[in-house]
Amino acid sequence: MGRKNSLYLLLLVISPVLVSAEKGKSGWWSTFLISTIYIGFIVFAAGLAIFIRRYRERRDQLNNDNVERAPGLDVEEIDSLPSLRFAQIKMYRNEKGEQQELECVVCLSEFKDEEVLRILPDCLHVFHPHCIAPWLASHITCPVCSELSSYRGLRSVAHKP
Repeated sequence: MGRKNSLYLLLLVISPVLVSAEKGKSGWWSTFLISTIYIGFIVFAAGLAIFIRRYRERRDQLNNDNVERAPGLDVEEIDSLPSLRFAQIKMYRNEKGEQQELECVVCLSEFKDEEVLRILPDCLHVFHPHCIAPWLASHITCPVCSELSSYRGLRSVAHKP
């Protein structure tokens, strides 16, 4: 409630007292009583609002402290990602006519045919296992295309070379 509305409400509450005071009745005590009740109500409402806000802040803080949010994948989930040798990936992509990645975008070193690489199943980007693991531990997106992952729970579909 704004100051202007509070002033109108105060005048509305006090107006019967002011009218009776104009008719010659002594009403100073009733004006004092109404003003005291009005101020008491405002103090009570403000105290109640502060109490409710602090209660909600404590409750939210307790809820946030109890819930640990893992920003990325677990070690088991990262280890369960599909992996193949680069020679197999290169052959598969040549058959499909797709452009092949020749270097790891994390460390910028070229892939060698005998290296085992991790494949992100949603976008099929490939990385060195030791390069992609730290990224996936703190993110759930591909570092190349930022595609959101559905990597959680891949233990059943992952295959090792």
